[in-house]
Formats: sequence, structure tokens, C-alpha cells
Amino acid sequence: LQYRRYLEGAREVLEHAAAAAGVRWLRTVEVLARQVVTIVDGLTLHYIVDHDGAAARAALSAFAADLAALGVARTEDSPAVAATRGAGNV
Repeated sequence: LQYRRYLEGAREVLEHAAAAAGVRWLRTVEVLARQVVTIVDGLTLHYIVDHDGAAARAALSAFAADLAALGVARTEDSPAVAATRGAGNV
């Protein structure tokens, strides 16, 4: 139940962030939410063990940059742009 709530919260944040930024995600919100929860959970456990705040911040910053790169402008959803993409591209 706890992780289900974490996933729901992450999905909501991702959906709101995409709407506010005018982007769509290149992966499903479900997959991204699971990644967010997994990263935050892992960083939390790692911090409990080593108390290395600088390393935790660096890892979180790297993940945030990776996540941000998965947001693309909604205008790319236009049929003309979609038709130019190769098979298998999102």
C-alpha cells in the first residue's frame, strides 16, 4: 500500500510537471513514476548507510537531468512531425 501511494504521488507530480512545462514524456508516466520512486528510495537507503549528502545530491541532480531530457515539447506531437519519425520511435 505504501509504495502504491508513492507511485500515485509520483504519477501526479509527473503529470502536473509536464502540463506546467508544456511537454510530453517520451516514456509512459507509469514507467517514469516507478523510476522516480526507485531512485528516491535507493538514495534514501544509501544516505541512511553512508550519510553522504553531497553524493546523494549529485546522484539526484544527475537523475533530474536525465528525467528532464525525457520531456519534449508538445508541439512535437503534431501529425506532420509524427509522420517524419521512423518506426519504433516515440
